[in-house]
Amino acid sequence: KCMNMQEAKTITAYKQGLRTKILMTAMAGFYRCGIRSLKMDDVAAELGISKRTLYEIFDKKEDLLFEAMKHYYNERSEKLQVKVQDCRNVMEIILAIYRIKVEEFQQMNPNFYADLEKYPQVLRFLDNENRKNRVKFLRFMERGVQEGFFRSDINYELSVHLFNAQGIYQNSFGWWKTTDGKVTFKENSIYQNQYGWWKCKDSKVDFSAQSIYQNNYGWWKTTNGKVTFKENGLFSNQYGTWKVENSKVNFNFNGKYQGKTIKNGKVV
Repeated sequence: KCMNMQEAKTITAYKQGLRTKILMTAMAGFYRCGIRSLKMDDVAAELGISKRTLYEIFDKKEDLLFEAMKHYYNERSEKLQVKVQDCRNVMEIILAIYRIKVEEFQQMNPNFYADLEKYPQVLRFLDNENRKNRVKFLRFMERGVQEGFFRSDINYELSVHLFNAQGIYQNSFGWWKTTDGKVTFKENSIYQNQYGWWKCKDSKVDFSAQSIYQNNYGWWKTTNGKVTFKENGLFSNQYGTWKVENSKVNFNFNGKYQGKTIKNGKVV
């Protein structure tokens, strides 16, 4: 029996709706677990669909990640446009964007951006998005000048490139953490570049660091200055001995481990 047009439309609408659900579920999972840790099976299980159904829509994980990122950025852009419409000036826009960013970081696994390095198609997409944002940034700064909030004697086009220099870079004297394009010699935490997460001392990567250190995402065990995300066990720093899982101190752990009593992640 031939399928009528209405049935065909219904099936198409169902598949489109399912595709959107897959993208939203996958993106939430990538953010929550990291890209490498989230399996295609996990996405199918969370949606209550078969693996076959999932693979009929997305052949491989990289395609799913790429489409999920595009969908996420489109959704975020629309959400931001709605927020901006209610803002009266650039300062209110900055506050709105800040709130969105805070919400994103609260949901994000630190492994997410580290895992992205293995997906060149996604990196190219993000690079293209950054180029678009630079144009928007310049228009935004011009508006801020007109509204009297920003100074008019600054080269904002140059500042775009300076603001992009927020990472760890290498010269003949070592690896250095930059802030707004400058080595301050005051940075003392764990920071990220395309090669991983690194412990910096006075803005320089300390490859001898073998302890537990803190950044905005938690307390981390380093090995030769790097967070491997593979350390599991009891490790010490100047504040005590801690229960570490995947290189991060688990402050929620309470109980016995390796014959030790642990309270809030710390040996007591």
